Amino acid sequence: MLKQIYLLAYNTLCAIGWCVVLMTVSKELYETGDVARAASSATPMVTALQAIACMEFVHSVVGLVSGSPLNAFFQLVGRNVIHFGFIYPKNTANLYVVSLYFAWSMAEVIRYPFYGLSVINSCPGPLLWLRYSAFIVLYPIGILSEIATTLSVLPETTGMDKYVGEGNLKFIIYPYFVYAYGYAAPVLFKYLLKARRKNLGGEVEVSKKTKKKKQ
Repeated sequence: MLKQIYLLAYNTLCAIGWCVVLMTVSKELYETGDVARAASSATPMVTALQAIACMEFVHSVVGLVSGSPLNAFFQLVGRNVIHFGFIYPKNTANLYVVSLYFAWSMAEVIRYPFYGLSVINSCPGPLLWLRYSAFIVLYPIGILSEIATTLSVLPETTGMDKYVGEGNLKFIIYPYFVYAYGYAAPVLFKYLLKARRKNLGGEVEVSKKTKKKKQ
């Protein structure tokens, strides 16, 4: 019971936080049309939410949730490298950051309510469909926005150069780029597609057809 209460509270808090991010970006763009202001206004909340998200790795390690700790770790690291390595240190605010915040917040205002309602077995069908379908559009937008954000900041000094030296930064970033977006991102996308087939009935239909052919 305590586990359910905690997970419901955690997911509710995160869902509200990402709703605030989405509304902040949308409000600033609508009222002022200032892309930089929209991004910088949302950055403090995104920073807090990304810090809180570290708990998701802990949840998977201690068994509070059934997800893979490895998947949770890589998803967490992927976002936090972009946010704490490139956006937060210099308060980077441009069109790419706005696009990134939009993709992240749209994904999370679906994901967290889905997890929260699943804890109490009350997830409605439309939310289930969105959870396993919206990523088809939002995931590519997020990946392209991450790449564009990083490339827009690299010519400048980032928050990581104080630790590795500005001249050495590219020898860390470029291999990371190759791995993260050349290998890890496609693998994760395939994993999400597999989860979609499983949860929306695709795999069941395929297996039934296969059995009928064998008969």
